[in-house]
Amino acid sequence: MVYLSSGESGSIGDTNWPTMPTWPLTKNIKFKTPFETAPTVTYGLSYIDIDVSSQDRVRSEVASVTNAGFQLTVTTWEDSKLWGAKANWMACGI
Repeated sequence: MVYLSSGESGSIGDTNWPTMPTWPLTKNIKFKTPFETAPTVTYGLSYIDIDVSSQDRVRSEVASVTNAGFQLTVTTWEDSKLWGAKANWMACGI
């Protein structure tokens, strides 16, 4: 059995209607209390607002996970018109 020693969660996003946000959106997340070792970070998109006239292309990714924090990016590419997006995350240490 695995017991979690600590955890933290949050979200990032941009919804500037009627002005289209600038992508990519990258945030450096700093944990309120550092973990003993680098935690496992799970994440996912919780909101997207895409123009009906374009292809749906949205990506979120986590990078540079340390015991003190990580980087989370939400982006689109090509001709996609992304009016807004939000990603939620959760970090758990064992």
